[in-house]
Amino acid sequence: PASVALTATAPSDLAWRVIGLVNLYRLLVPLALLGILFLPGPQEVLVTSQPNLFLTTCLVYFFVGVLMVVARRLSWPSVRRVALLNAAVDSVAIAIILYAAGGVASGLGILLVLPVGAMAVLGDNRDAFLIAAIAALAVLVQQIFGFLSGETLVADYTTAGVLGAVLFAVALFVWPIANRLRESEALVRRQEVDLANMAQLSQYIVQHLRESILVVDTSDRIRLINESAAQMLGD
Repeated sequence: PASVALTATAPSDLAWRVIGLVNLYRLLVPLALLGILFLPGPQEVLVTSQPNLFLTTCLVYFFVGVLMVVARRLSWPSVRRVALLNAAVDSVAIAIILYAAGGVASGLGILLVLPVGAMAVLGDNRDAFLIAAIAALAVLVQQIFGFLSGETLVADYTTAGVLGAVLFAVALFVWPIANRLRESEALVRRQEVDLANMAQLSQYIVQHLRESILVVDTSDRIRLINESAAQMLGD
């Protein structure tokens, strides 16, 4: 039986669905933040220490999200690269937004939970921790810059540490889900290979039968013909 070549590391349909949801999230977050920022009211709902940086980062984050949607059409050899690239983009963008909004005290650090959890599902256990580490490091770096610029307090380091611990906890929580999804995906791949092999084996048997076989549909179109029947009919 013929075998079907499968690239185990290539993003599967399930992986692309997860990435598609994250892309949608990536497009909605900047729009929602800008909507809250410019929301008219008696008092500001979202106070930013650096409004120009906040506005610029949200716009860049949105357009990068559009580029990530377009990049779906490219041929990605490894789902690991896709997961790490998405995690890096979200971590850097949200960390800068966090810095421009006054640090972890703004509460916007929660925006990292969904991207970290989604990308951790796509990677193995080691990559899940790496993704959480990238996000936690981005939060810590923005906290250091915020403290050096005098816009955050020393107590915010504790909040940043708690946020980092939450991100690692999210990565740890999705381990069983990720393992189960990988097992299900591997089972589906094996079944696809088995079905392809069975179909090719059946075709081989039909073509090499001595009996002539000709199958037509209701419109008298030939759907199946083996070599014996083709020789008998002359073509």
